[in-house]
Amino acid sequence: MKKQYLSLIGLLLGISVLSGCTKVQEKKEKIITLEVYGWTDEQEYMDRVAESYMGTHENIVIHMNYVPSDLFEEQMLLLGKQEKQADCILAPYPSVGMVLKENGILSNIKEYIEKMEKRDYPTWYNGDSVCENYMLPYRMSKWVVYYNKTLFDEHGVAYPKEEWTWEDYRETAKKLTTQRGGKKTWGSLNFGASSGWWITPARSAGKVNPMKDGVLEQFKKAAKWNYDLAYKDLAQIPYTDVTGNSASNYDALFLEGNIGMYYCGDWSVQSLNSQIAEKGLDFVYDIAPLPKWKGEKGYTYSNAAVISMAAGTDYPEETFEFMQYVSGQEGAAVLAKNHILPALNNEKLCQIYCHSVDMPEHTEYFFDNKELVTMPSDPLYNDAMSIVQQEVKKYLLKEQSLNQSFQKIKENTKELEVENP
Repeated sequence: MKKQYLSLIGLLLGISVLSGCTKVQEKKEKIITLEVYGWTDEQEYMDRVAESYMGTHENIVIHMNYVPSDLFEEQMLLLGKQEKQADCILAPYPSVGMVLKENGILSNIKEYIEKMEKRDYPTWYNGDSVCENYMLPYRMSKWVVYYNKTLFDEHGVAYPKEEWTWEDYRETAKKLTTQRGGKKTWGSLNFGASSGWWITPARSAGKVNPMKDGVLEQFKKAAKWNYDLAYKDLAQIPYTDVTGNSASNYDALFLEGNIGMYYCGDWSVQSLNSQIAEKGLDFVYDIAPLPKWKGEKGYTYSNAAVISMAAGTDYPEETFEFMQYVSGQEGAAVLAKNHILPALNNEKLCQIYCHSVDMPEHTEYFFDNKELVTMPSDPLYNDAMSIVQQEVKKYLLKEQSLNQSFQKIKENTKELEVENP
């Protein structure tokens, strides 16, 4: 009887242990899918980051969703209406992240960040607590001037120097603008009146937010500089001649070989090198630092792309773990290998990036220690810049004067501030 009793106990214990093992096994084998949203321009390298992460996290599936850049903010705001499910969101700028935060799309991650090992980013919005509680930077782009070395050599024009001015850029563009037989060469690439690229000379002076004192004067100076380069110097295609999306693929236009220079972010390296390799092009380019205004302090213009947790996620722990990976050393290494500058900036990542590219020659300009100026995290920034763009576009298309444009900008941005105290 005693033996039977013990056997029964043993059988029950065995069933209990097996049941426990089964539950552990079920838990272990549970696959979690994280819905991650980004924009189409980043698909090539962010797919590789996601693949790298899944390679070391067998129970996690990263499902990347890409939205066209011009529809990104609009589509992400649909998350607040529960029309889309998301766990993690990549945003091109903190100001976009702030708009999403203001609309209840993002989750506060302060408690997770406080447990995270401290990271030394080159700049992170001067300790902006709102940014720091809702976002982590994973990519910190920097702007430079790209130039066609072959065209410079053909025209006998000296390559840009490390310390040069916007006046130097303008004179160089004029020298490169020629008509030889049936071939027209433009000194500088025109991005079209709808683009905000014309603001770059102002940003190189540390001026970015049109609602701050003194900034609109610098914007006005930059708008006139671009207008004169197009219409007086005839060193870039006139804005009135740029139609539709004809200037949207600026890298491809540059690779056609009849444009001397253009200023853009580091992401063009990946785009240019990919197209050169795919098409077998015999094309040699290099980069130079952004010019500065004569007699004024120069800044390196930089944008942060950020990663955040969606407010509706069912997997906050797993989402933050992915966020740490993307914005940390491992994710940064994947970005660097794919010719993309990560937010982290250290010697190891610099070596990875520099050894991953044959061109440009002077990649060290992406890792300079000059003071950075970045887009503000102000949620009104995007609305203010829409006002600026709308009015300056009319000026660049010769539909109204420079003074008219900036008078309207002053009035409308003031009104914006009054409506959103």
